[in-house]
Amino acid sequence: MSNLPFSIFAALMALAAMAFLGRLNRGSWLAPSAFAPLAWLGLALLPLITAPDFWVSPTGVWVIVLLVFCTQVGAYIGEGRQAPVKAPGEPWRKTRIEFRSFLATQLLRWCLIFSLISLLGTILLTFTGFEAYRLPFSAEGFLDLGRLLSVQRYDEIQDPFLIRLLRVWDFPAALFAGMAFPLISDRRKKMLTFVWLCPALLNAAAVAARAGAVLCLVAWLAGSLAAQVYVTRGTFRVFRRRRLLIGGITLVSVVLFGLAIGVLRAGFERVHDYLRVWDALRPGAFGYLAAFGRWYENYDPSDLGCGVNTLRGLFVLLRLHPRQLGFGLEGVNVGGILGTNIFTIFRGLIVDVSLPGSMIASLGFGLFSGWAYMRSSQGQSSYVAPLAAYYAVLLFSPVICIFMFNSLLGAWILSWVFLVWVEWRYKALVLRESHAKMGVSGTPSGASNISDFLLTGKGRRRVGGARLSWISRAARRS
Repeated sequence: MSNLPFSIFAALMALAAMAFLGRLNRGSWLAPSAFAPLAWLGLALLPLITAPDFWVSPTGVWVIVLLVFCTQVGAYIGEGRQAPVKAPGEPWRKTRIEFRSFLATQLLRWCLIFSLISLLGTILLTFTGFEAYRLPFSAEGFLDLGRLLSVQRYDEIQDPFLIRLLRVWDFPAALFAGMAFPLISDRRKKMLTFVWLCPALLNAAAVAARAGAVLCLVAWLAGSLAAQVYVTRGTFRVFRRRRLLIGGITLVSVVLFGLAIGVLRAGFERVHDYLRVWDALRPGAFGYLAAFGRWYENYDPSDLGCGVNTLRGLFVLLRLHPRQLGFGLEGVNVGGILGTNIFTIFRGLIVDVSLPGSMIASLGFGLFSGWAYMRSSQGQSSYVAPLAAYYAVLLFSPVICIFMFNSLLGAWILSWVFLVWVEWRYKALVLRESHAKMGVSGTPSGASNISDFLLTGKGRRRVGGARLSWISRAARRS
C-alpha cells in the first residue's frame, strides 16, 4: 500500500466520494446508490492490502470505477427524488408486525425443509462415494472421499441426477434463512436461520469444494440485507462496532475454510504443508483485481459473447452453449508463478456486450435495484427478492456473475414467487377471519396488496378489531 500508484489511489478516492454522496442522498449505506461504490471500495482495498506483490493495472481499476459509477447513476434514477426515509413510526410498526411474523414463520419453515432435502442429498452422495471407492465408513474414509470426488469432478464426471437435484436445495434454504433473520426477534429462534450451514459445510467437506458453501453464504447475506431494508425502511446502520467485528470474523473464517478445503484436496498426508496451500489459494482469493487489469490490457473487442459469459448456465440449459468445467476461462499470471482464472464480473459483461454496452447494462441494473429498494423500504415484501439479487450480484462480483449458476437463478425465482404467494395467502386469511367475525368482505378500492390494505384507515379498522387468532398463533411461534 505504501507504493500505491497515484492513479489507483485517485480511483479509490473516487469510489469513497461516490459512496459518501450516495449515503448523503438517501440516508443509508444499503441504498443501491451508496452500496455499489462502498462495496467495491472494500473489494478493491482487500487485494491491495493482502496481496501487495500482485501488480494491478490502473486502467483496469478505472474501468471498474466507470461501471460502478454507471450503476450508481441508474440507482439514483431508480430511487427517485424522494427525501431520505425516516425511522418507522409506531402506528406503521404495529400494523405490520403481524404480517412480518407470519412471513418469518413461513420462511423459516421452508428453510428447514430445504435444508433437510439438501442434507439428504449430501448423505446419499457420501454413501455412494464410499461404495464406489470402497472406503471404510469412518472419519478417515470421509476425509479421503473429498480428494477422490475432487479428482472425479475435474475429470468432468457428474454425480447422479437425483443427488444433484437434492443437493441444490441448500441455496434457497440459505436465501430464505437470510430473509427470515431480521424478521425474528427471539434470539434462540434466530439460531435456526443458520441451519443451512450443516448441509453446506458437510457437502463442502464431502466434495472438497469451496464454491457451494461460499455461494450459500452470499445468498444468506444478500437475503438478510434486503430484509433489513424492508424491516427498518432503509434506516439500518451498517457501521456498528459489533457488526464490523462479526464481519471481520466471517472474513477470516472464510479464508480458513478455504485453507481447510485445500488441505482436503491435497490429502491428509500433506496436512503440514499449509504454506503451499496458502500460495495456491491466494491468487484465486485476492488476485481478481490484478487478473482483470491484465486481461483488459490485452482485450480484443472484435467478438461479442451476447450473454454467454454472464449467464452461461442458462445458455447451457437451453443447449445454446456446451457445458464447461468451472468458469471455462484460461488463467493469467498475477505474480511470480501464480495464476488465476477469476477476473470479476466485469470481464464477462464486457466480453458479452463491449464496454459501452456494459455501461448501459450497469445503468439498467442500477435503475432496477433502486426501484426495488424504494419498494422494499416502503413495506412491499415481494420486492425483497429482487433487492437481494442486487446485493448478491455485488457481493459475488469479484468472482463472476452469481446467476451464471442455474441453481442460484432458480433459488431467486423461487423466493420471489414465494414472497408473492405469502402476501396473497396472508391477505386471504385476513379477509376470511375479518369476514367471519365482522361480516366484512373484499378489500378497499385502491388496495392492490396486503401492504396497501393494512396501511389504509379502513383496513386498520377492519383488521384491528379482530384478533386474527390463526395469524396470532403463527406470530407467537416465530
